[in-house]
Amino acid sequence: MSTNDIDKLLDKFFDAETTLEEEKTLKSYFESGCETKHEKFKAYFEFAHKESLIVYTERKQKPILMNKYFKYASVAALILISATLVFIYNANQKSKEQLRTTENAIRFVCFQVNQAQEEMEPMRLVNSSFKELEKLNELEKTQDILLKQLRIIQNATTN
Repeated sequence: MSTNDIDKLLDKFFDAETTLEEEKTLKSYFESGCETKHEKFKAYFEFAHKESLIVYTERKQKPILMNKYFKYASVAALILISATLVFIYNANQKSKEQLRTTENAIRFVCFQVNQAQEEMEPMRLVNSSFKELEKLNELEKTQDILLKQLRIIQNATTN
């Protein structure tokens, strides 16, 4: 079979449009050896062939016998699970109580911080007043410098 025919069959195969006869043709082509161009597909067909040889055999499950040890183990497991659930429930209740206590403490701290900020407002006003005074001092210094220079200029023009 020519390389072009194999290429067409491979295209049809991967588009799921081949017949059983065409698939057998591809299988025999890859079993008998193939060109290097088609080597990348050879592993797939070998895998498919090996998988088709696997035969599934159904195993029968053995019934579980309810002997006395199995019954005791079931009761022990039930007690253990119940105790674990009770422990988890109690731990969860303690966690909720601790969470409420923490929330109350945070609320108290926030309230105190807000009160302190309100009490600091007059201090902020005083601080801003001091800054304004500093600006006035700078303005006064600049005014003194300008007056001194003006006097120097007047003295120089009068002489």
